[in-house]
Amino acid sequence: DEILKILKNQTILILDKCWDCWNEVYALLQKQDMLEQAVFKFYIEDEQAMNWAKSHVDCSFIPMLGDMAYMNRVIELKSVTRVPALEILPLNDHDEVFQSKTLKMLHEYGMKVWCNSLSLSENLSYGAGYDDLKSLRYGGDAGWGKLISQGVDIIQTDWPLELHQYLLQIMRHV
Repeated sequence: DEILKILKNQTILILDKCWDCWNEVYALLQKQDMLEQAVFKFYIEDEQAMNWAKSHVDCSFIPMLGDMAYMNRVIELKSVTRVPALEILPLNDHDEVFQSKTLKMLHEYGMKVWCNSLSLSENLSYGAGYDDLKSLRYGGDAGWGKLISQGVDIIQTDWPLELHQYLLQIMRHV
């Protein structure tokens, strides 16, 4: 309650990794009249989370999609509630979920495309390998720039200042 009171009308809450307590979080958000500020994230193939989302149409959701075989579930969810964005989970730049035609289709459905560029380990690649480490080591064009040119609208990073500086730099050249 204390945290929500401080954050009320101040920010958007992206609720990730709280799947096991969605009911409790939902009740707290309702109590503080903050449902409009919250966005729940979950893996689209998770049946329990999908059912919860479809029964809470007063909420917004950002499903996470790594396999285009589940795209129909994204469209199903979007037909009953707010899905402002979809997080894509490409392992490499050949993944169907990372193709320009896929991102264009998502935009046509009215969804922003979110991609994670976090660098957690050499064995765990996010953003088709166009991650923060690549951006920091070889320059923003080598990582973040590739995500942007592919059609990604939202980049999740551990380096927001550096990403911001990169975005300012490329905007000066536009």
